Amino acid sequence: MPNSDYSNLRREERKSTAFQARFVIHDDVKDCAILDISPGGAKLKSGSAVASNTDIVLDLDKIGKFTAIAVWCSKGTIGIKFTDDPSRTADAVMALAMFGAG
Repeated sequence: MPNSDYSNLRREERKSTAFQARFVIHDDVKDCAILDISPGGAKLKSGSAVASNTDIVLDLDKIGKFTAIAVWCSKGTIGIKFTDDPSRTADAVMALAMFGAG
């Protein structure tokens, strides 16, 4: 299913960003850019392919690390759903909105 079909499943409004971050799968660290983010999930741009249902830790440098699961991956873009405490991810979204791109 193309990633655009998932837009109807979102519960929260996503905020666009160009924040540089990293994600970790097991001990493998990959660079990425966060294209958009909400308390429920994010869309990442990376040169790495990730299988659906893969556990991910999104590292937002000075903001914190957040657990998630890959929902879809297409052409270097990865959709993730946060599995972390929703209030923590809401705080991260607010921090990104206030401090801009990293």
